[in-house]
Amino acid sequence: SLQTATSAPPAAPAWTLQLGTFANKANADKLLARLQKAGYPAYAQVQQAQAGMVTKIYIGPELDRNKLQHEADKLQKTLKMRGTIVSYQAIEQNLQAAKQ
Repeated sequence: SLQTATSAPPAAPAWTLQLGTFANKANADKLLARLQKAGYPAYAQVQQAQAGMVTKIYIGPELDRNKLQHEADKLQKTLKMRGTIVSYQAIEQNLQAAKQ
């Protein structure tokens, strides 16, 4: 059976692949559109950084870290992009902190 982050209990660890951080939102939007057009479940998050607002581009989230690693390898071969697997929960916590 397929596991998705939405049907998982909140305690389940989930992973996401971070592909870039952009100060220029137009560049972030360009990458996001390119990834989505290629069929990747890409999304963007705007966060406060020391230098101002930045847009981070991710693929995921995914409960199976190995599956995400496979996606990362495929991405490297097809689009020549290298990403970093990070905890999805940490991103959610950053967003909650930013809203307070």
